[in-house]
Amino acid sequence: MKFIDSIFAGLTCIICSFLVMSQENSFQDMLERFDCNCNMMLEKHELPKKIWHKVGSRDWDKNGLVDRKEYEGIIGWFGRE
Repeated sequence: MKFIDSIFAGLTCIICSFLVMSQENSFQDMLERFDCNCNMMLEKHELPKKIWHKVGSRDWDKNGLVDRKEYEGIIGWFGRE
């Protein structure tokens, strides 16, 4: 039983690390896809309306830009509709 427990623990660590890596890369992926002016921020005119509806609602400082800090605050929430 200890062998199975250690395998399960190892697989859990691997899965968790992939999830963390995908979250860390998601802002970079969004920049690569949508950041037209290369200012390292997401703007309303750069995103499809459906995405901006979710991303733009976290523009905490209301400057019309979503930076990495603001974006990372919505990672878990982003997929909900």
